[in-house]
Amino acid sequence: MVIFLKKNINAGLFKKKRSLRHQDDFLIRLGEMLQQGFSLSEGIEFLFLYLEKKETSDAKRILLDLKSGAALHEVLQKLGFSNQICAQIYFAQAHGNVSQALVDAGYFLQQRKQEQKKLFKALQYPLILFLFFNGLLLLLQVVLLPQFERLYYTMGYEPKGFSALFLQGIKQFPMVLLVSALVLLIAGYVAFTCRRWLPPEKQVSVLLRIPVVSFYVRSYLTHFFSRELSFLLKSGLSINKAMSVFEEQSFRPFFQKQGSSIKAHLDNGLSFPSTLEYLPFYLPELPIVIRHGEQNSLLEQELRYFSSFCLEQMEERTEKILQWIQPIVFGFIGAFVVMMYLSLMLPMYEMMKTI
Repeated sequence: MVIFLKKNINAGLFKKKRSLRHQDDFLIRLGEMLQQGFSLSEGIEFLFLYLEKKETSDAKRILLDLKSGAALHEVLQKLGFSNQICAQIYFAQAHGNVSQALVDAGYFLQQRKQEQKKLFKALQYPLILFLFFNGLLLLLQVVLLPQFERLYYTMGYEPKGFSALFLQGIKQFPMVLLVSALVLLIAGYVAFTCRRWLPPEKQVSVLLRIPVVSFYVRSYLTHFFSRELSFLLKSGLSINKAMSVFEEQSFRPFFQKQGSSIKAHLDNGLSFPSTLEYLPFYLPELPIVIRHGEQNSLLEQELRYFSSFCLEQMEERTEKILQWIQPIVFGFIGAFVVMMYLSLMLPMYEMMKTI
């Protein structure tokens, strides 16, 4: 175990304090060390043992924070981990299964990396073709089209109908592409800026109106909520106390607000499944799973399984989308290649008929 850890660390486990290159390895190894009896300080100190002097000094400050009473989620936040991971560790500290939560968080990051690699692989060849196509389009506009236009002018020919339409399309396409890219960038910037001014639940409501994105948002929220609630219930907390834990954390403002809202409904006498039925942020199967789990006294187990099911659904949907991306992009590029060919050949063909 020690040799394996040393090998991974020597390979350059971390390069930057605020942007750890292999956060997934760090979480998994730290979780495994806790499971084998290491203390939290010993695990972190060991993982930083072979780093550069600058990184070692950072590790010393982090260890001092731990000894002074700082929580693990606060330490991970200083190490550059996302709020999503810090929130998982926060909940783990509430239900007491920190080591397993660290391992699960590490595997979650690994899975996200694999999905990013699959997406990059699916877009790699279409992107190269698209760049090659833009190079051909630039060559066509700068070199070929001016020569053909001079030829048409010399022979007294004026393209008409589809020929003129194709030529205008080729001429205007770069400008259309540039304007579209600028519009998307501006729209994205405006949306990102305005998002900060919206309450968390309003932000999610906006995302749920987007057809493809809504599935992932609803599935992920259900996955996270079911998983953390399962662990909290397993540790012996009641649903009301579990909602208080959601309400007290600050890493995920959406779930902080949800904890407060659900708790208020429970205090007013509404059952937990009925409360969730009025919330549009989760999959409709969640209240059904909760009712079934309460009837069988296996609520925490069924929530855990349902959380895994949500994750599997997202993986399957991603695989299907990736299978459609390449053919669509190839078809788009192929259509424009044909358009380029027709923009040159149709006028030539029409001009030959008039001779």
